[in-house]
Amino acid sequence: MRDHESVGDPPNTRGKREQASREPRAAAVLSAPFFYGSLLESTRTIPWNFDLAEDRFTHIGSQVEALLGYPVDAWYEPGFWQTHIHPEDRDWVPDFCAEAARLSEDHEFEYRMLAADGRTVWLREHVKVIDGPHNQKALQGLLIDITEQKQAHDVMEFLARATSTVDPDEFFRTCVRNLAQSYGARYAFIGLLLDNRKSVRTQAVWAGEDFAPNFEYNLNGTPCKDVLDLSKELIPRDAARLYPDDTMLSQMGVESYYGTPLIASNGRMLGLVSVMDTKPMMLTRWTAPLLGVFASRVAVEFERKTAIDSLRKLNASLERRVLQRTAELEMANEELKAFSYSVSHDLRSPLRAIDGFSQALLQDCAEQIDDTGRSYLQRVCAGVQRMSVLIDDMLKLSRITHVPLEPDRVDLSAMAEDIVTQLRQQDPGRDVSIEIAPGLLATGDPGLLYIVLENLLGNAWKYTARKAVAHIVFAAEQRDGVTVFQVSDNGTGFDMAHAGRLFGAFQRLHQREEFEGNGVGLATVQRIIHRHGGRISAEAVPDQGASFYFNLADQAG
Repeated sequence: MRDHESVGDPPNTRGKREQASREPRAAAVLSAPFFYGSLLESTRTIPWNFDLAEDRFTHIGSQVEALLGYPVDAWYEPGFWQTHIHPEDRDWVPDFCAEAARLSEDHEFEYRMLAADGRTVWLREHVKVIDGPHNQKALQGLLIDITEQKQAHDVMEFLARATSTVDPDEFFRTCVRNLAQSYGARYAFIGLLLDNRKSVRTQAVWAGEDFAPNFEYNLNGTPCKDVLDLSKELIPRDAARLYPDDTMLSQMGVESYYGTPLIASNGRMLGLVSVMDTKPMMLTRWTAPLLGVFASRVAVEFERKTAIDSLRKLNASLERRVLQRTAELEMANEELKAFSYSVSHDLRSPLRAIDGFSQALLQDCAEQIDDTGRSYLQRVCAGVQRMSVLIDDMLKLSRITHVPLEPDRVDLSAMAEDIVTQLRQQDPGRDVSIEIAPGLLATGDPGLLYIVLENLLGNAWKYTARKAVAHIVFAAEQRDGVTVFQVSDNGTGFDMAHAGRLFGAFQRLHQREEFEGNGVGLATVQRIIHRHGGRISAEAVPDQGASFYFNLADQAG
């Protein structure tokens, strides 16, 4: 078969075509092979024949010249096809085809060829093996340009892989590299529009074979300005000539420029994505849509980066505030320690002196002091003793804050039984009915929880002293899946109008003459409960008793 004959034409086809031109009705009997061969050559599908013995094409559709840039005659040279396969496919494609031909197996495959201008073109081959006489074989097939589909597939595959778990800056770098590769371009960049709206700062730049440093440039007289003004996107050729004021284009030797804007979800213009090359870039039906897909994904990433940067700034601010607050707290703790030391030592010394001299006057000068003087001295000594107790209570309250927690599983029921035993031993003359629910367990610091129960049960014991029939209960109940412990009594109670003072240090709801105490116990209890992540509250009715409720963190029922 000769080079310029259509696929399947018999030798006398020319005579039949001439006859058909003279006799119109003869067109109806035009050979099917000639008709389909001509139809194929009018499409993007390229038919061909290949002689295995001569290692060359014996026919190939003329469209191949427009596709790859080589003259049709060059394809008929032996070995031409193999030498123009892309280097990364050259090792396997000829061997694959040769083995399929040896086995007489029709086959289909995809590979890359290098065009005359250096472009990479993706092709799909559909090959049929033709068995000839004397075991000689030939190949017949169709060659289809799939570069556009491959480009779209690669873009979508990259965007699918580039999930939001990737660092935004790394995503931008990977994106410009894939942009350049997808468009076969030398340059690609992502630019962020600055606050003055007159300049752009690049976020990632691909130049030739590697990443380049980011830079800032003015938009006036550049194709980027037209992109951001939504007046132009695609400049397949003559880009530097069309924008003579853009010296960067000339310096880079840019011939073609494609760009599209980055638009935020709220419609605000963020910047642009651009690809450029030193030669004309192909303009296909996929060019603008694919660039738009890139831009949409990049815009989302810009918004995510902005959110991440804001969160980092907030975290940094919070960290600074935490460090500042921690320093202030440490200073306050040091001041509190100094105060505790001063209270413990500096205040006790004059108190001891006052108490000592008062006792000396009562003992050594008793005959020289009348009853009124002795009464005064006794009241001074009593006041000194109360002051000493107050100092002890203040120190206990301050130490509660500094004692490190040592959580453990605690049997509160057994702890309450022990406290009640001590109360009965201290006041054996009282007959008090006490109910302690068995098996009440909690997780917390055993020593501090002992102080909680000691204060609550001690108060219940104290404020039921005037009841003929005293009754105290320690129990627990479930509220919304949380264990709430309860200490109740039928004692004096209090007016709920004054409940806000209940847990304040040195706040008392009863006169000292009625019930002893300094008003520190419940303040201590509240601090301990809060340190355990819990809450405490109270309910009471005057002369009908009071109930205290508390829970600890993570005490689910």
